[in-house]
Amino acid sequence: MSRENLQDRSLALREYTERYCDGTLSAEQTAELERSLRDDPSALDAFVLYMEVHSQIAWNARAHAKDEHDQPPAVENAPSTPFPSLSTTHYPLPADFVGSWAFACMVATVIRGVMLLGLWAIKVTHHQPQVAEAPSKSVPSDARPEFVFVGRITGLLDVKWSDDKDFLPPHGYAYVPLDHKYKLDSGLMEITYDTGAKVILQGPCTYEVESRAGGYLALGKLTAKVVSGQGSVASAKPQAANHKSEIINHKSNPQSLIPSPLFAIRTPTAIVTDLGTEFGVEVGKEGSTKTQVFAGSIRLAASAAGGDEGGGQVLRAGQTGAVQPGNPAIIVTDAGTADAKQFVRAMPPPKAVRDSQSYAELVLSLNPVVYYRMEQPAKKGTGPIGAKHPPGRSGQLDLSPFSLVFDSAPGGHHGELRLGNEYGGSPYRSGRFGNSLDFRGPEVGDGVIVHDYPKAANDRLTVAAWIWVVATGRSYWPMIASNWSAFSSGRGGALGDRGQFHFGLYDRDGNLIARVTQRDGQMAELREGASQPLPLFVWQHVVLVADGTTMHLYRNGKEVASGPCAGVLPQPPTAGLGIGCRTNEAGTDPLPDTPGAFYWQGRIDEFAVFNQALSAETVEQLYLGKTLQDHPTSKGDQPMNGP
Repeated sequence: MSRENLQDRSLALREYTERYCDGTLSAEQTAELERSLRDDPSALDAFVLYMEVHSQIAWNARAHAKDEHDQPPAVENAPSTPFPSLSTTHYPLPADFVGSWAFACMVATVIRGVMLLGLWAIKVTHHQPQVAEAPSKSVPSDARPEFVFVGRITGLLDVKWSDDKDFLPPHGYAYVPLDHKYKLDSGLMEITYDTGAKVILQGPCTYEVESRAGGYLALGKLTAKVVSGQGSVASAKPQAANHKSEIINHKSNPQSLIPSPLFAIRTPTAIVTDLGTEFGVEVGKEGSTKTQVFAGSIRLAASAAGGDEGGGQVLRAGQTGAVQPGNPAIIVTDAGTADAKQFVRAMPPPKAVRDSQSYAELVLSLNPVVYYRMEQPAKKGTGPIGAKHPPGRSGQLDLSPFSLVFDSAPGGHHGELRLGNEYGGSPYRSGRFGNSLDFRGPEVGDGVIVHDYPKAANDRLTVAAWIWVVATGRSYWPMIASNWSAFSSGRGGALGDRGQFHFGLYDRDGNLIARVTQRDGQMAELREGASQPLPLFVWQHVVLVADGTTMHLYRNGKEVASGPCAGVLPQPPTAGLGIGCRTNEAGTDPLPDTPGAFYWQGRIDEFAVFNQALSAETVEQLYLGKTLQDHPTSKGDQPMNGP
């Protein structure tokens, strides 16, 4: 239904309801109203609200009239306002309830709800920057009937909002309305105007958005960046401190009736006008203004300078300007290195992104032979940090970006995502860091196949991953990763039956197990123990380490099992690597004909293989995500980072 039709129906309902209360509704109109209320639950709710409020207002008016004649109000004198007879869950209120305290509280709630509905119904302009000019001086600001948005909040970092009772903090990355004030006690907030100009506020800071081309900085610091084309080089007319900035661009389109404004920041003592630049402004508690130009130029004018066009001074890159309260003089100096460091010129990435990048850098510093971050590839096939396209390995060049699982290690041994059936969406979910791959278990048979990768040749091996278990007991031998083909119980078996390692959960018990084929072809096996099943829906960091004589199992930075292991088979018969599955002997496909077995059910993130034995201290660093000097204590189990 069109917006016009909705408005027509709303007006008709209101008119019929008013006539019903006045007793002027005809029989035909009453029947039409009843049909409308019966067919439209939202109309019925609105009608009941109106009638309840109308009843209480009428009752209060009659009670007040009787008070004036020294007659005590009586509940039985409440007006009888009948409701249409409808077969609904809404019924008319009895007279003995209308005058009760419960009814009074209900009416107060209804009135508050009506007010909220009224605010919700206010027409909001579409997100069009061309209508977001500063209000005309000929029209009072309270006469503007619409909210006008001039930009959007595009960055928040460690923000603590002011507890001022008159300040309403925004909700996250919200649109920025004209005349809205932002008060930060600490942290950083970035506003991107529809013109493309960016302003970074540094708490403590008080900033009011005055137009689509600037604002008023009452306290604190900000950095403004206006790229070429967003502000023309032209003189500006300073305004008095108690007026909003309306700086006119004299090079605007001559056919336009609305001149294009220059971007400007007002302060209690100055006006800083952009001339195509990047600059910082700081306002002290006493109202002093200090500005520094990082690129391009600005015009700095004192508010008390009289407002003559062309007033103030032009500052260029590397210069600072200062204006003191009550003194129109502008002090210009050359900026030092310390001055530049006072302003934040770019928003740091969100903490989750910073942590993800730091973790990737930590893993890459340990020289993995393969490292799969499980980040969702971009449409153009670009990968996460360190990833590059394969240099011509068989079976990889014709893969779509969706099927390619990027290897961030220098070798670029990218994997191939094999889905058991149509996913119906993306298999990437929130991970321990960034994204992760979601594997749907043995009923479907998802997995990642790496056709070839460098194997351990010096008796030392480390396999590490973040895992998230959805269920235990449903899958038989859930597989985190393996260079391993046919199943072997550990009591013999041909050399060709196995590969270099097998890492997953034991049987249906849900506890960690690792198997390594030793130098002599015999298998070494290590379990955490049947009494230690992995918890569900919690990120766990798991590591297998073979150091030449001993095999170690780690979970969340702590060793949970160890046992003898005489080296690692240097040339396993299986070339490939399976993540979330076992492979056939060639390593080219998941192991066939194994219903209900050898598939992971849950998520895997940050999977890496090292042809070296990482120390216990390094394993703890991987779990903590930082060096031990930066983060000396364990944090315990890590909860999932999103649904």
